[in-house]
Amino acid sequence: MSDGANTRSPTSDGQHAGQDRKRADRITREVCEEVKSQGIEVYTIAFELEDEGTKTLLLNCATRPRYFFDANNTEALGDAYKTISANFSNVALVN
Repeated sequence: MSDGANTRSPTSDGQHAGQDRKRADRITREVCEEVKSQGIEVYTIAFELEDEGTKTLLLNCATRPRYFFDANNTEALGDAYKTISANFSNVALVN
């Protein structure tokens, strides 16, 4: 979930205090692809987000386009969480 532009990038000391958006976007894309390649389903939410570049990043990060939610207000955010949680109603952990 994001409520703003993807602007934080790592600095040489390992902190995420940098302002290199291209690097931040590249890292986010790489992490999304790595997670999805392991069979993990990814849901993303843009909350009151006006930055179209970050919305596109979140859309592409989601496993399927329908797993991306563009929530323009708190009611839409609640609806997104309800939809996402409904997909996990039949999940069981097994060892």
